[in-house]
Amino acid sequence: METILVPYEKYDALKEDIEAWLRTRGTGTARYGGKAGEVTHWLGGDDWCYYTQWDTERTVETTVFLFRKEEDAVEFALRFA
Repeated sequence: METILVPYEKYDALKEDIEAWLRTRGTGTARYGGKAGEVTHWLGGDDWCYYTQWDTERTVETTVFLFRKEEDAVEFALRFA
């Protein structure tokens, strides 16, 4: 499992492009997020998934992307992170 962290502002600006690219990488889902440092999600049967993390004031700070394949994680990081 490969993990890429993207600042939420960057994710928000690139959301449409990211979602279009993810659809070409197999099955995946958006998951419910949680407080930074406390939430981890397993991929289950998915090829990818993502969720948001927030700080103590419940301000979204990061979007976490998980990939099953290292190649997908590297390409995602080069394009969007």
